[in-house]
Amino acid sequence: MTIVDDTFPTLDRVESELDSAGPSFGLLELVTDGACALGFQIAALAVRRDTGEFEYVAVSGYAEVRAEMIGSHLTLARLGAELEVAEQWGPLRYVPHERKPDSAEGWTRPDAVVPGPDAETDAWHPDDLLVAPVSDSAGELRALLFVDQPVDGRVPAPALREVLAAYADRALAIVLRTDAELRMRDQARLAVLARAVRRRAATQRTVADVLDESAAALREGFDAPIVSVRSHVDGRLRHRRLGGPRDHDDHSVAGQQRNDLTATMTSRLWHRGEVAVISTRRQLPVDLPAETIAETRRQLDLVGMNMLLAAPIGLDDECLGGIYLIRGADAHEWTDLEIATIAQLGRDLGRPLHTARLFDREQRLAEEKERLISTMAHELKNPLTAVQGHAEIIEDLVPGHSGLTGPLQGLTGAASRIESIVTDLLLL
Repeated sequence: MTIVDDTFPTLDRVESELDSAGPSFGLLELVTDGACALGFQIAALAVRRDTGEFEYVAVSGYAEVRAEMIGSHLTLARLGAELEVAEQWGPLRYVPHERKPDSAEGWTRPDAVVPGPDAETDAWHPDDLLVAPVSDSAGELRALLFVDQPVDGRVPAPALREVLAAYADRALAIVLRTDAELRMRDQARLAVLARAVRRRAATQRTVADVLDESAAALREGFDAPIVSVRSHVDGRLRHRRLGGPRDHDDHSVAGQQRNDLTATMTSRLWHRGEVAVISTRRQLPVDLPAETIAETRRQLDLVGMNMLLAAPIGLDDECLGGIYLIRGADAHEWTDLEIATIAQLGRDLGRPLHTARLFDREQRLAEEKERLISTMAHELKNPLTAVQGHAEIIEDLVPGHSGLTGPLQGLTGAASRIESIVTDLLLL
């Protein structure tokens, strides 16, 4: 069977709209719609990201499948485990359900029909996997086109495999171009948000104000119902949280344990140059301690959320705090561009937070000096008043005593000079 490019009118339409109207996620879904039109009830498109994961950017078919998969991520390690046991159909990879690793993930409709023992040998099983891995000219894997549930209920015959392979091959350039232009647009948006955060933080003088302004700017720019920015330097924890319940007591035993765990995680992330993403279906980096993951998921569940993005704030070799953005189950997963932006902001906020810390230290030293001087002045003022009073009494008791006049005048004058110094100290 000979396949030519003009056998795919859906891709012709995508190319035309891309040239005339620019990129959109709708165009990516047209690509998966076209894959479904080849003879499948479900099609999904995943594109490789800088995190090493594949993000599902388009899903066609059943609404519940799309809701579950869109924006979610597939790790390269999990994909590799599946492809290792796959049958090679030219550029396609087919994994029969009995070969799929236990760690494999996917989508299955609750009402999907499982072939019975008397079914044809080529009957499609709901857990079968068929994917077209698409690489660029350098041989790097860039995208994955998954199809599922053939309309005829059978494992695709060689003719359909050939059509699907040709479709995926032609779709690559369109998908990568559309995705690249969408990412450029999102990068520009995130750059504006990042500048706003940096600008607002840089104009603040105290640690509290840096935390307040950073948290406010982050919440305005990112789709995160709960935002927390923390500083844990000089043995002091300070934080600004926007959103979420008000009953989280950071001074309770549980609160202190939570704070210690948070500080330990962010310090580890800073020294490894990483950020953390923890959700019910995802974790980055993959070697986070099990205790950290379990406790984080428990805390997310307590506030009715399920996605955390945490980035350390630091300067040079010192971790100064962290940024924590939290989303719920109805929000999209953190994208690699959002992760990269927050990671950079953690590095950028290190300088204003460090400067604010120095300012706070100077303020505390000035306040302590003022309290010390005030205390000393008051402590001196009372005995000086007594000395002056007793000198006046002695002078009244022995009027005209030539031997006492000089010493009494010297004592009174010295006391007056000391009193003047004390008064000046109190006015500082």
